Amino acid sequence: MSSFFAPGKLIILGEHGVVYGHPALAAAISKGVRAFVAPAKRCQLELPEALSKVQRAALQRAFAAAARLTGHPKVSISLQSELPVSMGLGSSGALAVAVARALIDAKGEPQTTYGVERLALAMEREFHGTPSGVDHTTSSRGTMV
Repeated sequence: MSSFFAPGKLIILGEHGVVYGHPALAAAISKGVRAFVAPAKRCQLELPEALSKVQRAALQRAFAAAARLTGHPKVSISLQSELPVSMGLGSSGALAVAVARALIDAKGEPQTTYGVERLALAMEREFHGTPSGVDHTTSSRGTMV
């Protein structure tokens, strides 16, 4: 079994302005999301029992979009998060980056920043409609953005 980590983020400056296209300063943090990957008969995401119906549906939609873009590699992905949901630490962005890394690896493609960010953005669009891009970009680069 392999695993892929993606850090959460903290916006230091511009938290609300970034939604309207204004600059922000964000930094990756040491806590994040890990995606565990195992061979499977089909491409699937194992979801924790504790999720609400709405959260499960959103995760399934986002995963379906990413799986489609990577050709549905035959893997099962489970998640472990150290980030609280809806607290401004980029949990969905970190989840999207961890899953993107896992699916790209399963497809046998090299991990590039552009490829990970493109796939993570597709997932973030399912979560948020029109995301600013700060969360998954900061997570994928693991540094100050």
